[in-house]
Order: sequence, then structure tokens, then C-alpha cells
Amino acid sequence: MKNEIYETWLLEGRARFGNTNLEKSRVAKALIKLIRAKKASGILIDTNINPKEGIMIDFFGKPLRQTYTPAYLARKFNAAVIPVTIRTDDEENYTLMLFDEIPVEHTDDESADILKATQLQAKWLEDLIKREPKFWFWLHRRFKNDHPEIYN
Repeated sequence: MKNEIYETWLLEGRARFGNTNLEKSRVAKALIKLIRAKKASGILIDTNINPKEGIMIDFFGKPLRQTYTPAYLARKFNAAVIPVTIRTDDEENYTLMLFDEIPVEHTDDESADILKATQLQAKWLEDLIKREPKFWFWLHRRFKNDHPEIYN
């Protein structure tokens, strides 16, 4: 992150409850190790993705690049994609919410399976934001690579 103070605060907050923070780049080996050890891992799907690391999906009627990592790993290792969010109404008490599994098919067309599952994740997020927009706020420029014009 560009703001080192905020990054430190964020990472310390995540680690306080036992999370291991992994860097966005070169993370596949660490994630595979967690999956093989039958441990959970969290992957943020709502971050800006560069062209090499994502696939194009539809998000709120616009083309947008999103990470395919959850779908790829779920398909490869027969793992589950379980959406999770956290919310608060008073900034002191938080509720962790787990949702129904997002299916990842395993057909003869790996690319189509991954695209379909990634699109389903985007649709789930879109529906969540529509239901409760007050809980959604991007602290980063989520759309800067695919729609830079909105930041002008």
C-alpha cells in the first residue's frame, strides 16, 4: 500500500486473530500449502487486478478484471469457495458472516469452469453490495486498471 501507516495498522489487525498475511505476488505456493494442510485461506476478490493476474468478468454491467485464483485453486484441489464478510453497526462489535458455497465445476473445459466460477463470485459480491451498500467502501482504486476514467 502507498500509506505505510494504514498498511501496518491493517496487517496488524488481521494478524491479531491468527491470520497469516501473504503478499499478493507469488502467493500460489503458500496457498497450495494451506490447501494441502486442509487449512482455510482468505483471498480478497475485490482488489484492483493487473491484466496478467485476472480475467474479465461482468461487474455491475461493466467489464472488469478479477482474480481467478479462488476458482483455479478450488477446481484444482477440489476445495470450496465460501464467501465471507465482516460487518459492524457500531464500530466496536463485529459479525463474521459466512455464505453458501459458490460452486466450481470440473468439466473438460478448465478455462470455462474458472471463468464461470469467477463470474459467480463477482455476482455474489454485486448482490451483496446492492443489498447493503452502506457496508461497502473501497479504500483503494479498485477500478483503476479497467476504468481509470472514473478517477479523473
